[in-house]
Amino acid sequence: MNPKLLIIFVVFFYHGSLFSQVDFKILKIDDTQYPIIKVYLQSNNEIIDKKDFKISELNKKKDFDFKVLPYSSLKQKKAVFFVVQKQKRIDSVRKINKFIINSFDLFNKNDKLNIGLFSSKKSSTCDFFYLSAEFSKDFDFFSNNLTGNYYAKNLNNRNITFCESINSLLKFINSKDNLPDNKSVIFIIQDIKFDSEDKKCLENIKIKNIPIYFMITNISDSLSEKKLIDISDSTGGIFTNISIDKIPETYERYFNDISLRESLLNKNIYLLTFISEQNNEKNFFKITYKNKNKISYFNNANLSDENMLYKKILIILIPLLIIFVILFLYNNRKKKKYKLIINKSFKINKNNLSKVGKKSYNFIKPAVIVLKTKNITKTINVPAIGGIIGRNPDCEINIIESTVSGVHAEIKIKKGRYIINDLDSTNGTYVNGNRIDTIELNNNDLIKIGTALLKLKY
Repeated sequence: MNPKLLIIFVVFFYHGSLFSQVDFKILKIDDTQYPIIKVYLQSNNEIIDKKDFKISELNKKKDFDFKVLPYSSLKQKKAVFFVVQKQKRIDSVRKINKFIINSFDLFNKNDKLNIGLFSSKKSSTCDFFYLSAEFSKDFDFFSNNLTGNYYAKNLNNRNITFCESINSLLKFINSKDNLPDNKSVIFIIQDIKFDSEDKKCLENIKIKNIPIYFMITNISDSLSEKKLIDISDSTGGIFTNISIDKIPETYERYFNDISLRESLLNKNIYLLTFISEQNNEKNFFKITYKNKNKISYFNNANLSDENMLYKKILIILIPLLIIFVILFLYNNRKKKKYKLIINKSFKINKNNLSKVGKKSYNFIKPAVIVLKTKNITKTINVPAIGGIIGRNPDCEINIIESTVSGVHAEIKIKKGRYIINDLDSTNGTYVNGNRIDTIELNNNDLIKIGTALLKLKY
């Protein structure tokens, strides 16, 4: 046989065998149920057999269970953007905010999220106000910003359609390079209306390749409902028309659907389960698949937890002990001095306070509002942190008048001054005869809310 042909044949056979080799990686080791150890693997091959695997521990071959899993069972990374429409009722907003905060428990530490609020004077136009410029894992940040944040902020007064707003949002999401492939948007909407000339805009939404989920609590326009269903179907999302109380169970279905998308993005996940005979804090084992070996380890949960408990106790006790010693020494040193001061009576002369000292204090003057309607005249104390004025019983300053909106206006405290904001009320808010959006209030200013008259006094 020709030596050159033999060399070519050997090289070809060797490379062919390399290309046919199966590679795999260990994705996760679950030792929480020690001595039962669960190993999650991913392979580049479509189908692999249990007989091709071997697990050895302490140079001994181990029996193991073998199972094919969807990738979602590993809770891999995902990015979710909540978009919430401003509701007319405060109790509705509180329910939705509380639901979103509770839903953070379903996320894992690798997930990222963002939240947008939107509001409009006309139902066909809107703009989003993002709580964060970036997607984040800081769930506490979003919880703190949602608590008490009942209203969207209109920062730039853009007048764009709802469809254009969705496109703008998807463009914003796709501009973030650090997000995982599994991205989704969840809208919680009370009612919305599409413009008639939105065909091109709708096509642009579909090609952005981000699933959009809708939870609609009260939609009145059938054409808009069809367009929302079309968007969710074409992007791979879900549309549901529900009551606010049904939001949690609907979201759980949405979340499961978002998680299952991982099985489409990442295939060939396998679970190998075996019982370990090792009892060290760190325990090594070897997995062999055909001619590929990988060595890994797991922690003995019992030993690790016991050691961690001692460490936590020491971390807590040592600082407390140091603080106790410092306080003990300080109190003994100052004891005589304190006795002398306590035995002397003294008075503080307000005239002796320096001007600099006076300026360093910035107290808000307590204020009251004198409310006068057709039926009543009464005096109301303004809460120290401000409050909402409206017909809704949950409002801090409640006015039962048909001309007053459920959530009409809001009084805020800013730098020791009283500020009043109109909250997109039907009949507007007037101060000293002038209709306002936001204005600083002075003593004896006359405020008109619907037909009710209020005077601020401090």
